[in-house]
Amino acid sequence: MSFTITLDFILELLLTGLAISIAAFLMPFVHVRSFGYAVLVGLLITVVNYAIWWLLGAVGIDISVGSSLGRALINFFIYVAAIMGVDALLKGFRVSGFIMAALFAIIVAVVQYFLAILIAAII
Repeated sequence: MSFTITLDFILELLLTGLAISIAAFLMPFVHVRSFGYAVLVGLLITVVNYAIWWLLGAVGIDISVGSSLGRALINFFIYVAAIMGVDALLKGFRVSGFIMAALFAIIVAVVQYFLAILIAAII
């Protein structure tokens, strides 16, 4: 298996960093040291999220069955767990508790959605 870094991956990573920076600016209980840290936080959240899904699959927990709402809620809680895990790993990223991590996840998703619309309009 090979991993290639494409321009799309780099652009997505930078947009995620921008979304994290904007969300942290909007939330008083979330702190990101710099834009570089925001990009690193986005990358680590993605890696931790992937690792959690991989571990669930490795122990035989299949979440692909069931309703789409159930899968979305499980995915949301895994994303929040990934945010809290990255908070524990990096000194330049702080989230004050589960509720703030959940709100942060929602705000990041909304900001990413609007950034994607903006980029699509420009391109």
